[in-house]
Amino acid sequence: MSQLSNLKFRSAVHRAFPDKSSARAARFVDVGQRTMQKWMSGESDVPENIAALVEVQGNIADQTNVRRHLEETCQDFLDADGHPEALGSILSALYMKHMGKPIE
Repeated sequence: MSQLSNLKFRSAVHRAFPDKSSARAARFVDVGQRTMQKWMSGESDVPENIAALVEVQGNIADQTNVRRHLEETCQDFLDADGHPEALGSILSALYMKHMGKPIE
């Protein structure tokens, strides 16, 4: 993969996995975190199939505006005098529901 492609890959990783990007992306494609970090830095070439998987997830995140929708919903809760701790608990429960494990 070219350097430009590595930059596009890093961008796709951050779009799909904005928190703990290298760790979460590594789990997604079932590789070690250091391998993901090498791909993101351009130190190693990213296999095309891995780049495609991550790009799809970044595109889905962009197309669905999932982050914006979640932020708006969270803000609506807080604007209605919902407490941040209650919001955190709700988000944590949703993570557990979808991932089957606590937030790491």
